[in-house]
Amino acid sequence: MTAEEAAVLKKFEENDKEIDNMLEGIIDQLDRIKLQAENLGKGIDHQTKLRENLGKKINISWKKLEKKDSDLKKVLTGYRKSNRLKLDICLTIICALLFGMVYSVYKSKGYLPW
Repeated sequence: MTAEEAAVLKKFEENDKEIDNMLEGIIDQLDRIKLQAENLGKGIDHQTKLRENLGKKINISWKKLEKKDSDLKKVLTGYRKSNRLKLDICLTIICALLFGMVYSVYKSKGYLPW
């Protein structure tokens, strides 16, 4: 083997080592990206479970609110007389305000999608 061939062979070996080092760096970066993607997937799964639980709680609260509304209507129907128009108007306004307050609280907390 001539000196020129030995130099070329040495240059190839140096290039191979440099390429191997670069590949090891790329593999390390890919491992980090894979770990980050797995963690992101776990976070998404957790958020999905939280959202499902929140949806269930909203449905329960909504059913309770509807029941309270129904109970209030029954009470108002029982006590209402035809000559109490002012009372009816006041109670209607109060009910509307209470509903608006509940709606705004749910909306400000992000419980309502619209």
